[in-house]
Amino acid sequence: MRSDSVRSTLNALLDANARFDLGAKGTTNHCPMALVALAEMGASSARLSAFFDRWASTYALSAPPVVTRIDRREWKTHLGTRAAFGALRLCFLDWTADTGPASVIASVLSEVRFAPATQAFHSIIRLAYGIEAGHAGEIASGLASLIASHLPIDIRADSKRREAASIGEGFDQVGEAFRDVSFAQNTITSRVLAVAD
Repeated sequence: MRSDSVRSTLNALLDANARFDLGAKGTTNHCPMALVALAEMGASSARLSAFFDRWASTYALSAPPVVTRIDRREWKTHLGTRAAFGALRLCFLDWTADTGPASVIASVLSEVRFAPATQAFHSIIRLAYGIEAGHAGEIASGLASLIASHLPIDIRADSKRREAASIGEGFDQVGEAFRDVSFAQNTITSRVLAVAD
């Protein structure tokens, strides 16, 4: 990031992103991750603002109002409850303000089953970008996404299959396994689940 002005603009736009839903029109909310990436690549404040405005007018969906609060001792009861995203975000934001982000991240990641494919990998990426930007709201959003969209995938190796002797042979085996498979699903998450099945 080049200047305090860019950092200030980035933080303001990440704050404003809180009014957007976890999802977006035809995709997920990539706006905060794109803003951080643009800032790290040297984009100006004007470029960040232009990107945000374009996202807001083209893809953004308004976040539903948060009608209930979640206590930090109860966040685990909302695992996989997508509608709880906003309330979870506020829970993690308040908790982070009290104890700092490292403590909250460590607590959450140690108490929930690791599921990196959650929201098609966007949750863990969003958390990483929030950490990179040092933005409490995006750290909270990444954690809230990990919990609200939690998608553990159990993949057990088929003992009837032989181990591939090389990477090429491994790809050949995967190709053979999916020879007649077609994926009618539109989203990355649904395709990940189809492959896991």
